[in-house]
Amino acid sequence: MLFLQNNRYEFTKTNNVLESGFFTATRSGGDTWNVAETTADGSLTTQYAFLFTSPTAGQVTTTVAGAPHRTFPFQEATENPTTTGPGTTTGNTDGGTTGGETNNAPAVLVTMNVQNEISQTGPSFYTIHFNAAAQFTIDLPGYGSGNFIYTPGTNTAHLVLNYTGDLASDVDDLNLVFKAPSGSTIPSLQSGTQKISGQVYPVQGTFTFTGATQ
Repeated sequence: MLFLQNNRYEFTKTNNVLESGFFTATRSGGDTWNVAETTADGSLTTQYAFLFTSPTAGQVTTTVAGAPHRTFPFQEATENPTTTGPGTTTGNTDGGTTGGETNNAPAVLVTMNVQNEISQTGPSFYTIHFNAAAQFTIDLPGYGSGNFIYTPGTNTAHLVLNYTGDLASDVDDLNLVFKAPSGSTIPSLQSGTQKISGQVYPVQGTFTFTGATQ
């Protein structure tokens, strides 16, 4: 189980299916963190109670509506829970465990399959095509085209889409976190803002991509 920025989580089940969504965490007393995880489609919420019996380990109890409680040990792999709350954990749930990975951002983006979970229009999916002239187009059911600025870092990147034509002045300003290599079906993370008709809205979700090194 991996706790990420922007209150997102990822959880790889024993059948190698990746579950992702959003979490909230509150501290109860000095040694327990209560974490609620809701899948991206809103279909399942799981309540976790992480009881730290040492600075980096302890027992966790899970609660799912209509299912029995499950208790098992966990081992934290990243942050210090005494100051920052839960980090990456491992254990033996019915879904298995995961350790997070990051991958280098490509020097050049070729395509990007965007899955918005939070946006002004709600959940949506579309594909963006990029070319060497710094122009982009979006396939149906999405819509739009224009110019882009792509600034890659080590395993993150900043992407700005400046729309033209009848969407002129609209802007998508996205921060990308690469969790898988080019061509992988494992989703990476995107978040930022969308400027639509002069109004700015938050946007957040996942993406898969193809890219290239220069």
